[in-house]
Amino acid sequence: MGKFKIEIKRFDMRVFVGNHLRLAGKTRHGKNRIRENGDLWEVITIDGQESSILSTKVCVTPLSGTENWRWIDLPSDEHMEIIEHIE
Repeated sequence: MGKFKIEIKRFDMRVFVGNHLRLAGKTRHGKNRIRENGDLWEVITIDGQESSILSTKVCVTPLSGTENWRWIDLPSDEHMEIIEHIE
């Protein structure tokens, strides 16, 4: 996979495919995903960074080993928030 970068304005950081993120749930749905899969996730895809119309989002998978994945809208997601960026 190629390296793609985006900037999360809230933290002013760049996210690349392969980076690890610590997530926290903002809603009941998000908190359940964290409880089920853990709070450490790996970025596997970045989408929408070249578009001024579409929002930028990253696809992440948990480091806990489950085969789940989810899209997170940047810079603000309805259900999850990035609390730490681990390169």
